[in-house]
Amino acid sequence: MDLNEILSLIESKTDYRARASGNGYSTKCPCKGHSDKKPSFSISQANDGTILLHCHAGCSFETICVRTIYPGR
Repeated sequence: MDLNEILSLIESKTDYRARASGNGYSTKCPCKGHSDKKPSFSISQANDGTILLHCHAGCSFETICVRTIYPGR
């Protein structure tokens, strides 16, 4: 799965279009544990192709993946 596919998945979950920020994007977190009034989620791609996900409100990587990439698990 590439960065654009993940951005599309997050947009479909949040109804919010990611905005360019630094070397990546800023958007609303796809987790339901908190409500974002302002984007609290960062996503970018490292030089080696690794997708980097970070919720500034504290959602775990596992929760983000379950909510976004593997919603049936």
